[in-house]
Amino acid sequence: MMAAIQTHASPLTELNLDELPFYREREQPTRPAAPTKPNHPPTHEQQPEPQAIVPGQAYPLGYAQLCFWFVYMALGETANNLLRLMLEGELDVGRLEKALNHQLQRHDALRASMSDWNPVQRFIAWQAIDLPFQDLAGKSEREQSVAVSQLSHQLLGAPFDLAKPPLMRARLVRLGPQQHLLLLCFPHIVADGAAIHLFQQQMMDVYDRLARGERLPGREQTLQIADFARQERQRYQANGRAASAFWQRVLAKHPYARFPESMRETGRIQHHSRYVTFPGESYQQLQQLAKHHKATHQMALIAALTCVIQHLTGARQFTVNSVLESRDQAGSEDLMAPLLRVMPVPVTFHPGQTFVDLLQAVRSHILAAYEHKDCPWSVPVGLLAEQRWHRSPRAYVRLIHAGSWLFAKLFRRGQLYPRYLADYLFMEAFPPEAGWRNRLRKQPPRAERGGIPDPVININILQGVYKRDKAPACSQLRAWQLNDPRQFALSESLDSSWEDETINLYIVDTGQGKPSIRICCTNLHEQGLNRLMQAMEHILQRVADQPLLPLNLTGTSVT
Repeated sequence: MMAAIQTHASPLTELNLDELPFYREREQPTRPAAPTKPNHPPTHEQQPEPQAIVPGQAYPLGYAQLCFWFVYMALGETANNLLRLMLEGELDVGRLEKALNHQLQRHDALRASMSDWNPVQRFIAWQAIDLPFQDLAGKSEREQSVAVSQLSHQLLGAPFDLAKPPLMRARLVRLGPQQHLLLLCFPHIVADGAAIHLFQQQMMDVYDRLARGERLPGREQTLQIADFARQERQRYQANGRAASAFWQRVLAKHPYARFPESMRETGRIQHHSRYVTFPGESYQQLQQLAKHHKATHQMALIAALTCVIQHLTGARQFTVNSVLESRDQAGSEDLMAPLLRVMPVPVTFHPGQTFVDLLQAVRSHILAAYEHKDCPWSVPVGLLAEQRWHRSPRAYVRLIHAGSWLFAKLFRRGQLYPRYLADYLFMEAFPPEAGWRNRLRKQPPRAERGGIPDPVININILQGVYKRDKAPACSQLRAWQLNDPRQFALSESLDSSWEDETINLYIVDTGQGKPSIRICCTNLHEQGLNRLMQAMEHILQRVADQPLLPLNLTGTSVT
């Protein structure tokens, strides 16, 4: 059902428009130094003063939070993310526990209580927590790997009860006299990949400040989710109608691409996770090509991967999704909350078109879309999903829209936009078809219906590709995030049903010398997945080597 939403650890991208000259020339806002500072288009908004939180009072969820609230309400899943932080050197466990508690006190979102029927959050007062500790120093490397893997899956596998904060699980594992592993698990409704990276940097900064006896940054100096959600509503009221009209126009006749039946899973679906290393020097070549044409590296990667999709599906007009970090508002670089947004990228292929032509088209769309981002990202995704319902009874579609409007009226404290519920309901991968025979036909369970022909394709650039962990100023301790799942045997095929209609393509840094593409999907069988991997290796190298030659298109012409 929830095909357009991300769940795997640290799913985020960085649009990084500061690479473009005309964005660099704009005035940059003045902000105090922070432990981590992403590059974003500047904003002239001022960071609001934090609200005085009233215990028990209901506050609206942020727009990205509403996505994960719907998943929790509909499926009971919390789409957990895990941070694995290696600590090497002389560790003061008591000081680390104090730093963790300071973070809980500093960020309202980690102390939020949410129900599974009303899309609001209430914040509770901070209460100190203990940091559970496990000593594996006397175990062999293999025994440590098995124990850490089991512990990681225990933290990740069990959904959070969102009504019972704090919304964080923590474990500290001692591997040796000078080596510890800190595991932190968060539900996605309070932390996406950027927020987890932020939490890590802030926590180690606090750890270092405690060692030096310095003053700690507190809640008053940090943007809170209730304030950010209020800003989102204000921007939507001012610009939401124009943004929605933009997406309605550009997404017309650009559905998701349909994969051939020969590649799709036809029986019980299985979760796959594979890695494809960028062939040769293609990653660096695409980076240089983007710079030469005043585009970002992400734009070039999106354009290249759409060439792969076109080759496999034969589609000439379709849409893929890019996932943006969306931390360009004042103070949002310090906000502990999910701020990712899905940006659909419609593409059109023409005979004689070169890769450079395609890159310029992708660039033009993304720059235009960035000027129309003041609506919830579920609006364009919902418009795309509704295109799947073209064979459904019109009465069903009208009923969903009417029910969504009524839902927003009934739950006024959530300050929902009228399409909210409809946008997520339309993400159903197998919408009902018109005709009494179709309505009477008994359908097998979702897990046995195989892969859908037109899966949502999400292209994500993960945290480690562009950002590097900053070591704390305390020279006695070095901290870095483990990105390679092969370390301590972390399986990436956890049981989850909410992304069964998605093909996720992650650009990741596995610590092996060059970025790779991680493919996560259930829609393709083994042979189909192998075809996708082979096409990636061949086409990525071709477009990087020969960007001015016409693309080899498959399928029929655009109508």
